[in-house]
Amino acid sequence: MVQIPKILRANPGLRPAVNLFITFFRSRRKPAFGLNLIAFGLGLAVSAQAQVSPGAAEPRYPRPLGLGPRLGPSYPVFFPPAPPPLGTLPEIADPGGLRPVPPAELAPFAYEAFYAPLSACLASPDPRDWLTDRQKQQVEAYRASKAALQAELLARLYTLREVDASSRLQDLQSFAREQTPRLVELEKRAEQLRLDLIGRGTGESGIGPVIHDKFIMTAEEMKAAVFYGRGLSPAQRRLLREMVLETPDGAPVKTPPGPDGGWLFFTPDTARVQLPPGLPAELAAKVSAYERTKNALKIELRAAISESGGSGSTDARVQELAVRQEPQFVGLESLAEDIRRRLQGLIADPLRAPRLPLLPPELEERIAAYRKAKLDLQKALLARVQGITGQAPAADSAAMQEKVQQAIALFTRENAPRYAGLEKAKEEIRRDLAHVAAASPSGAGNDQSSDRLLRNFTDSLQQHELWRLYYEYRIAVFEPGLSPEQRRLLFANAIERLALPPPSGASQPR
Repeated sequence: MVQIPKILRANPGLRPAVNLFITFFRSRRKPAFGLNLIAFGLGLAVSAQAQVSPGAAEPRYPRPLGLGPRLGPSYPVFFPPAPPPLGTLPEIADPGGLRPVPPAELAPFAYEAFYAPLSACLASPDPRDWLTDRQKQQVEAYRASKAALQAELLARLYTLREVDASSRLQDLQSFAREQTPRLVELEKRAEQLRLDLIGRGTGESGIGPVIHDKFIMTAEEMKAAVFYGRGLSPAQRRLLREMVLETPDGAPVKTPPGPDGGWLFFTPDTARVQLPPGLPAELAAKVSAYERTKNALKIELRAAISESGGSGSTDARVQELAVRQEPQFVGLESLAEDIRRRLQGLIADPLRAPRLPLLPPELEERIAAYRKAKLDLQKALLARVQGITGQAPAADSAAMQEKVQQAIALFTRENAPRYAGLEKAKEEIRRDLAHVAAASPSGAGNDQSSDRLLRNFTDSLQQHELWRLYYEYRIAVFEPGLSPEQRRLLFANAIERLALPPPSGASQPR
């Protein structure tokens, strides 16, 4: 892990850049998220290289299909990042070891079942394994179609944000009937892309792990089965991905919902939420029924995959289970929709932002301008760091980290006037917030009122930022009236917006 204090002692010139990442509106009870950002920025060099630390425990997959001798000793296969629980601060990449990083082109496909097969094509060093022109066109056409449908759905939701719940439900149900057939076709295209990329859709050879010649029992093997397993339905693939997130060995966990009972896996699959405590008895019973049904599906699926084995051809047992479970998946979605409707009034409106403390409009505008200027400078600094780490690999991590530190020092000198301007704006805003606090009836004569207002504003601002960060995620999970396909479309957009640090690639053994 990058040791920021140690770096600052050795490089005092970096302090303005580091300070930029530490949020001005501090909470005394919460660590500054900006500190993690600078740690991430300084640690990008360590996580960006394509060598695996000796002795690191790497998942081992069966030999890939159709590779022949041309791919050298190994090549990386990447799996998508795990969606975080709703409303939590996304994790920062762990820069503790030198591991492969996925191609940037994978970012829009983090919720797709063809993510891993596509990664293998993009990461292969051999041009003969790259996407064909036809496949490039198909991937780009899919991405464009999905983006257009996401924009269409978000635009409809925006127009309904101030509409009462009953009218909004009717409008969304009507729009779902109109849009869902196109989403069904889009999901069929995604499955065909997956098949094509692993070499089954057109008879071409694919690259990536193929599940065969052994029982699938571990979470790592189930992770590979999400993308390469044969005979699974799309619904089973999503459920299997959730099982991988659930526990190290993929076994279902039976925990009650709510803040005291842990996170509830809800729909869309892999979304995790906490329900309010003290649910009405009827609603609590439906939540329990939802969990029991989903866990039963997981147990059946795990057993079928574990017992499949065989030669690598489509497994009849798994395929038969897919047909038998399909009505249960439909019933599970129906039960989830019933739960959503009963939660209305017990949870905050997913489409409406939390209120910030009441401040003069001019002061709010200055705060917004300050935050934008600071964010722009953060982005510019991270872009400079990424420009260094994206170059040819250094001989070792220490050399790369030295280059990163030099780049940050140069950036700090070049942008000294901007740093000074931000510092001046910060002090002026702090002074004016103190005046607002002193002028309020509860603040007069209280020396701590300014700090209290700052703390309250900080907490509210953090809630507001998390609300913005998880906007699509929250709607996908809790807004009644959407179809399951629309929820997956929104959730995919939410995962992309979160910009989660992806897991390192696994070196594919020969």
